[in-house]
Amino acid sequence: MALRRCVVTERDAFIALNQISGLGAITVKRMIEAFGSATAIFRAGERDLLRIQGVGTERAQSFRRELDQVRAEGEIVEAERIAERVQAVLASRRA
Repeated sequence: MALRRCVVTERDAFIALNQISGLGAITVKRMIEAFGSATAIFRAGERDLLRIQGVGTERAQSFRRELDQVRAEGEIVEAERIAERVQAVLASRRA
């Protein structure tokens, strides 16, 4: 999966969830009902995911790995944005 967005809003969370293989609309709906929001799904642990109808151990592990990957990629992108801003500020001070 090549997600290049930091999950910070409900919209971002829906986009990210849509890119997780094997995670369909019905399962996402059940997760949102259980956890309260799309962004909350990213904070859910494997045990939490097991409470969702249709999610067994293997799927919970797979989803958790992919959710972690999405979050890690988002954090990397955000760190790159911050680094760019810092470099721009430093460059403007040198000028």
